[in-house]
Amino acid sequence: MEISKELQQFHERLDAGNLGPLWSSIHLLNTVEPKAKPVPYLWKRELIERNLEEAEQLLEVGKGADRRALFLINPGMKDLEPVGWGGATQTLYAAVQAVKPGEIAPSHRHTTTAIRFIMKGHGATGRVEGVKTEIEFPKIIS
Repeated sequence: MEISKELQQFHERLDAGNLGPLWSSIHLLNTVEPKAKPVPYLWKRELIERNLEEAEQLLEVGKGADRRALFLINPGMKDLEPVGWGGATQTLYAAVQAVKPGEIAPSHRHTTTAIRFIMKGHGATGRVEGVKTEIEFPKIIS
């Protein structure tokens, strides 16, 4: 669709009123086949661990950082704001956090479900709805 100067100015007035011209974007929203933004991607454990180790040297929890965590951004979603919208996929937010012994992170709430896994270490606790919960390294049962 070719956009005339008058139509462009009209679009700008719509935008100023927090409206959008569906005619200019409907073809992007309603596709014959789904168009997912995430792309297949593998985050390497070594890269994550190396960067978390550097974060441990640079950041102190409670003094400038609430958490020392890296979130996974799918390369297909980097253009979303804020910062890739924190998405490993369109429906999954994932982060890897480093916690030093004795460290206590400030309380917070999640607007979505949260699942915690310990990848290495032991003795971690957290609170869920005010109840102290032990977080343990998964035991392999054979």
